[in-house]
Amino acid sequence: MTSAVSEAIEPVLRIDSVDFRYGDFPALSKVSLAVEPGSIVGLVGRNGAGKSTLINVMAGLLEPLNGTIKIFEGSSAVRGEAVMRVTGWLLSEPALFQYLTPSETLDFLADAYRLERSIGNGRIADLLHFFELDGMETRLADELSTGNLKRLALAAAMIHAPRLLVLDEPFESLDPLMVRRLRQTLVAYARRGGSVLLSSHLLEVVQDICDHVYILEAGRIVFDGVAEQFRSAAQTAGQGTALEALYASVVEARVERELLWL
Repeated sequence: MTSAVSEAIEPVLRIDSVDFRYGDFPALSKVSLAVEPGSIVGLVGRNGAGKSTLINVMAGLLEPLNGTIKIFEGSSAVRGEAVMRVTGWLLSEPALFQYLTPSETLDFLADAYRLERSIGNGRIADLLHFFELDGMETRLADELSTGNLKRLALAAAMIHAPRLLVLDEPFESLDPLMVRRLRQTLVAYARRGGSVLLSSHLLEVVQDICDHVYILEAGRIVFDGVAEQFRSAAQTAGQGTALEALYASVVEARVERELLWL
């Protein structure tokens, strides 16, 4: 396993030796990772590996038993307003206002983040257009499809132009064209100096756009590495799923024995 934290550049997000338990169940064990400025970091793992739990701990929704979390200059108490104003969050269960329209939702959040009215209005219009929600001005959130709710939750995470995006399954429920547009936008965002931590099951997308990848299995980081090695391997082999092969090699051995009856 390579070093999880680079010493050359101060990370915008740094997690060191975080533990969390649900009762007697160890959901996270000594988890460490880092997101450097201008980078996209992928967090992958099977269902129940602990990815959403880790993100909820980062967001301050769950309290870790041990370890530290630092976001920019903030300490492990990541709930502070100064930190939240420069971070955008897409959680596994987004908290949207069911009886507001998409534009009303974003307008409320623009006010909450104290955006100047002209700037806020411009960002609302841009985000509604980008996520193709500008034809739904009169529809309440609880009337939207699952895919459109995901688009609204992404827009809500981006309304205040954060410096760090933490995204839990951002591509889930999106159609292929929107997945393509979002991945292009995240790459452009990182090139302008933004940073992204994304959890995703779409390994080919993670391989394609991420600079660094962590694999989480049973609450532990079992691999971390530079994503360029996956892209190079995929080009050499003439295929696009080198990360998938690596992922299977580190997490699938125990499953194979369970399927011998087939």
